[in-house]
Amino acid sequence: MKDLTHVTLPLGLIDSVSGAETMDAVFQAAADWVPRVFDASTGSITLERDGGLEVRAFQGGCIFGDAVRMDDGVTKAEEVFRTRQPTILHDILKDDCPVHEMLAENGCRSMMLAPLISGKNCLGTLHVLHRDPNAFTHKDLTTLCAMARWIAGRIQIQQQIERLSLMARTDALTSAANRHEFLEQAQKMMARYERLAVPFSLLVVDIDHFKDINDGYGHAAGDAVICEIARRAAAQVRETDCFARIGGEEFAGLLDGTELGAAMMMAERLRMVIARSPVSFRGKDINVTVSIGVAEVLSDEGGIEQTMGRADAKLYKAKQAGRNRVLGAEVLEPCR
Repeated sequence: MKDLTHVTLPLGLIDSVSGAETMDAVFQAAADWVPRVFDASTGSITLERDGGLEVRAFQGGCIFGDAVRMDDGVTKAEEVFRTRQPTILHDILKDDCPVHEMLAENGCRSMMLAPLISGKNCLGTLHVLHRDPNAFTHKDLTTLCAMARWIAGRIQIQQQIERLSLMARTDALTSAANRHEFLEQAQKMMARYERLAVPFSLLVVDIDHFKDINDGYGHAAGDAVICEIARRAAAQVRETDCFARIGGEEFAGLLDGTELGAAMMMAERLRMVIARSPVSFRGKDINVTVSIGVAEVLSDEGGIEQTMGRADAKLYKAKQAGRNRVLGAEVLEPCR
């Protein structure tokens, strides 16, 4: 293979992939540019996942990636990934493989594949297919390998960016959203409410007698209880909602498009789900209950802090009334 240090990459490829702000956008920009560089019909990219290769982006109109299999059942992409060696199939019909015949029927006759190598890691594979046989040269393969190396480095950078972003938004103990993420999502819902009058409600959830749990069973048991509350709550909320641990044994939830009555029903379901089943910890069953305060956003509130303050006030009253209950702040005016 020719020395890759002397290969020039297209500026458009570098600009498109470098400017991508998400992992999916990185993949798609790479797949879009590959066929343009080689005047080919199809480009695709795979990434290693759970011991196999998953197609993450595709540009063009024919079958690709895992559809290209050798006679022993291992895909060409898997072979390139495993051996870390690029390859050219000058005429896919010469492999006498039914899948290759299907590729030819879909307008593809030749193919190049290169491993996505960054340092000591092989992340996946990069592919380009052409309608004509013998469409690619070894110089083309060298160019594809250089592209694959640079794209692999960009993928690893994006992976690190997204890992750090997730850490900044996630509670380390429970993997639920953290207070920062909760407040950010709350501000977005408030802005949408002010613009479009889309209602939302807020829950504040506190574990009852949590100090007694820590004192009676130990702090590890307390952590287990917190994690289980987060897990049960996550099963109750929708993807459009947000449930977060905002500190200690306290959680908060944002229910998108939800008025007070529906929010009260959801909060009651959560309370019952928690109260009905004890938390198991090292062979012991720990009975756990929560108190919940609920408030719906109002048009005259100056910000999310006021909505949260009303929910907090109801949580406090729920504690005073005996705990293990849900109380909601009255809506004094229509939401919209």
